[in-house]
Amino acid sequence: MKRFFNWALTGFALFIFSSCTVTETIVFNEDMGGTFSLGYDLSSMIRMSNEMDASIDTDERDFKKMDTVIVFNELFEEYKDSIASLPKEEQLELEKLRGLTMTIHEDDEKEEFSMTIGKDFETVSELLTINEQVEQAFKSTMGKDKDKQKAMGGDMGNMNTELEQAIYTFKGNTFTRHQPKKVQEDTTEPTDEEAFQEPMDSELDQLTEESFYIITYSFPKKIKSVSHKDAQISKDGKSFTLSLPWDAVDKDNALLNLTIALEK
Repeated sequence: MKRFFNWALTGFALFIFSSCTVTETIVFNEDMGGTFSLGYDLSSMIRMSNEMDASIDTDERDFKKMDTVIVFNELFEEYKDSIASLPKEEQLELEKLRGLTMTIHEDDEKEEFSMTIGKDFETVSELLTINEQVEQAFKSTMGKDKDKQKAMGGDMGNMNTELEQAIYTFKGNTFTRHQPKKVQEDTTEPTDEEAFQEPMDSELDQLTEESFYIITYSFPKKIKSVSHKDAQISKDGKSFTLSLPWDAVDKDNALLNLTIALEK
């Protein structure tokens, strides 16, 4: 659906997290390897787009329904000859996609659109580059059309403008998630293009009221403590969920800093 594709590009260019709910999930096994995933629910953006197109008769809309799974390792194997012929720099960028799986769910009629990017890991140290890999996945699947990016006033190659990449560590029986301080916003005068973008920014700001950053971690041992007071520990004591309004995170991304102590 071309209408939504344009809106999707806009959302990514202005930073995808600002208009959707993001769920960061890590499930650890006994060896502290496991599975990492980031889920993005952009249904609110679909609803806003439909409201703007309210003048279009429902019968005339091109409703789509899709459930797709992209296993990047399979694509590497299928297109290995083509990839081998690419410049070395492009090959290195594509290498960031190894091990990733992306699932996409779209149901226009129900105003649903969500994506999840996941990866298995053997050690916590492998998570140091996970955010960079996720960004590369979006660039590779959603950021091909440079003309559309320019028309929508954004750069798909610079999505991560609101949050720096998180740093994950595990030492002893303590797991930490450190969120570096976000870069100070530019205070220079807006360009004509940026000024033109302001009404759209206002629309997206309204979406932040229903946008959240949700963290849910599961461990092989019981949790002794979680540093954030609002974290909800499960009944079995081995997992927790923390749900934070996006506007609060945008004002103070240190809210995403976590220290989780596990029982011995």
